[in-house]
Amino acid sequence: MIIKKIIRWAGIITTLLLMSACIPEGVRLPQSPMLQMFERKSGLIAYIGLDGNIYTINQSGGNLTAITEDATPIEEDGSNWRQYGLPTWAREGGQLAFTEINRISAGRTSGAIHISDPDGNKHVVAFDSNDHFPFYLYWTPDGEQVSFLASSSGSSTLALRVVPADGKGDALVIDTGQPYYWAWAPNSQYLLAHVGNALSTSPSEDRLAFLTAKNPVTQSTLNYVPSRFQAPDFSPDGESILLASVPGTQQQSGQLVLATNDGAKQSVLASFEGPIAFSWAPAGDYVAYIEGFNTSGVTRGDLTFVNVKNSRNPIKIETEAENVIAFFWSPDGEEVVYFVPHTSSSGEEEGEESDSDLPAQFFLSLHVAEAKNGNTRDLGSFIPSTEFLNIIPYFNQYQRSATIWSPDGENIVISGLGGNEGVPIILLVPSSGNLEPRFLVEGTSAYWSWK
Repeated sequence: MIIKKIIRWAGIITTLLLMSACIPEGVRLPQSPMLQMFERKSGLIAYIGLDGNIYTINQSGGNLTAITEDATPIEEDGSNWRQYGLPTWAREGGQLAFTEINRISAGRTSGAIHISDPDGNKHVVAFDSNDHFPFYLYWTPDGEQVSFLASSSGSSTLALRVVPADGKGDALVIDTGQPYYWAWAPNSQYLLAHVGNALSTSPSEDRLAFLTAKNPVTQSTLNYVPSRFQAPDFSPDGESILLASVPGTQQQSGQLVLATNDGAKQSVLASFEGPIAFSWAPAGDYVAYIEGFNTSGVTRGDLTFVNVKNSRNPIKIETEAENVIAFFWSPDGEEVVYFVPHTSSSGEEEGEESDSDLPAQFFLSLHVAEAKNGNTRDLGSFIPSTEFLNIIPYFNQYQRSATIWSPDGENIVISGLGGNEGVPIILLVPSSGNLEPRFLVEGTSAYWSWK
């Protein structure tokens, strides 16, 4: 009898999977709860729960692990509190880094960086300070160190530091500046930084430079005038870099430049007038970028791919994706998931695009675009959580350090608002577009492990 039941369920699951693979374009099937039990698991998801603690979970909702258990809410009466944030996976080793901000007494606050195994058993405090407060984490590719930006008491200048992940060394100050963006070389020995921005009151202070990650720190400034962009990038093999610059000393039309890893220009991939955001695929020979206009600090524009296999003769692939405000590459470098803002306020139909600045309440539609041909498909829409919304203006930097794709490229994790009360929830969205998104757990933000 038990064997017959197993065979029956296996047949049902097989039928559901075949249906999801063969349904007409634009039609989505509801996800059967049984699929969660039988689907192949890929990596782990780290998320922040409604209680402010850090958890890990698999894509079916199993293997729930509380990495922290002592978070407390911020109270208006000034009492002590503790908050955790920024769960960030190492590309190698599978460790998880996250921040702690702790009000320890009236007028005194401390900041810390924790490193934990996914099961929470091995846990160290790699950085702890009463004066410096980490707010962005970025592992070195080899998983040996965590680089981070921190604000400091009494200073408006940011400091870039690196700290050993085993907690057995002090944090080393690499550089300072405001704002600060960077990308690690794949060999973890140095980084490419973009300090300042072209919209600052002192554009002459903007710079692009290579910096080493060991004491003594060395710096080699590149002979480019930065354009309106955030983070530069490396090719997957570390042989080439991407940056945006202006041809002369005056602020004028920008160029998306492909250069060797010593800064020598190879080709210009695009010319543009406004801001630009770009990223090299984590594997393969494609670059994606959006360029257009800037509203409320968010770069919005058309999505374009470039095949740079032949660096001297890059091939541009256009898409129909417009008004894009963020994108994230799939692990295999063949697709991106991108986000387009919409609003249904002021009597507009839901799904109608808005030409105004991003409103206080709005929703995002998800789409996937294929790099090889620019074809797109729709994955649905959602109301983003505040935490998800906060990374949108800086997605170009966050894409260097985190991913919302499952390691097998089959699913995407997002954080939105659900139910009549708008509770923050974590949703799983199949990248095929054939199945509806499904609720995973209540939480404010989530990121998938790289492996």
